[in-house]
Amino acid sequence: MSTKLKLYLGRKIIDCLHKSTKYSPSLIQPLIQIGQENGGKTELNVPLNVLERQLGCFLKTATFLDLNFKPKTIVVEYSSPNIAKPFHFGHLRSTIIGNFISNLNIFLRNKVTQLNYIGDWGTQFGFIKIGVEDLKYTPEAIQRDPIKLLYQSYVHANKLAEKDPAVLEKARSEFLKLERGSPDDLKFWKDYLSYTKMELQNTYSRLGVSFDEYNYESDYSTKDIQAIIEILRKKNIIHKEKDGKEVAVINERKVSVIKTTVQLYT
Repeated sequence: MSTKLKLYLGRKIIDCLHKSTKYSPSLIQPLIQIGQENGGKTELNVPLNVLERQLGCFLKTATFLDLNFKPKTIVVEYSSPNIAKPFHFGHLRSTIIGNFISNLNIFLRNKVTQLNYIGDWGTQFGFIKIGVEDLKYTPEAIQRDPIKLLYQSYVHANKLAEKDPAVLEKARSEFLKLERGSPDDLKFWKDYLSYTKMELQNTYSRLGVSFDEYNYESDYSTKDIQAIIEILRKKNIIHKEKDGKEVAVINERKVSVIKTTVQLYT
């Protein structure tokens, strides 16, 4: 134990004994070890295992009645990884911070929903499919090491697109087939999502993290988004700027409303 910490704890113990009759020397004595004598002073030590035990008992029995506030309903959305991609440091940071905020609010007796929003939709599916086909990965090989091979496929297809713009158009076309309900593409997508979820569960289990709900980007179809935009227009939440761009004002900041220019449904 550092000298500064020893001095701090010593002052706190003495202060407690002076000001309170609740903590008598006989109650505190089992927590303290007698140390060395030096220059007329006797060193008193509080072992770390004793502190851990006492804090553990306190956390189990504390009622915190003095907090005196109404519980709030709080949704904490964090982690949010992507389909068929490794869990990286950016996800770890969000996961640890989000889990801490959730646990803190649960401890304070707020009603907390821990939400994980998975990016499982978009042109990335098209890139993965192109990469799998170009690298000739079989379903059996993917099943043995799914995240590694699917991510390699995604990276490979992106490199192809850097050299040939037609690859990007093909990726968009492949995703369009998925959005229109192609049975083969839906099967591939469901398999890739299943592999991703299994990998994530293993990661979260090691981190001691759990979620109350999982939401997916695929939950929000183009038709749904268009309907929401129409509602926002009617309520004057979004409006057109002089340049024709549609924006919403959120916390005194103008936010552009981004819409795809591709007609997905006919």
